Amino acid sequence: DRFSSSGGSFFFNIGGIPFRVRFDNCDSDEDSFFDEFDERWEEQLAEEKEEENRKQANVLGVEPEDDPRTIKLAYRKMALKFHPDKWKRDSQHGMSRKAAEDRFKAVQAAYDHMMSNFDD
Repeated sequence: DRFSSSGGSFFFNIGGIPFRVRFDNCDSDEDSFFDEFDERWEEQLAEEKEEENRKQANVLGVEPEDDPRTIKLAYRKMALKFHPDKWKRDSQHGMSRKAAEDRFKAVQAAYDHMMSNFDD
């Protein structure tokens, strides 16, 4: 017998998330390990999504919890400012055409990400 009859536990990490596995001789829910894993996994995904929402909202200049109308207005304003077809050498933002194109792509990606939060 490698394990004592009184039970024990061990720890490990998956993707930076610590887990504890318990084994003992009492009747317990066999899914408890997977329940704990699922809960921590969902927490990690929620934290990552919240962080990504903050980053993308910052690109658009809005708050992560703003409504779709506010996000859309901010997107349209920035899209007009940085759109490659609207770019002018003497524009106020002082960016090169390539930098303006890159900024426009970042604004478009941020808008798509933020609006995907409302697809539920």
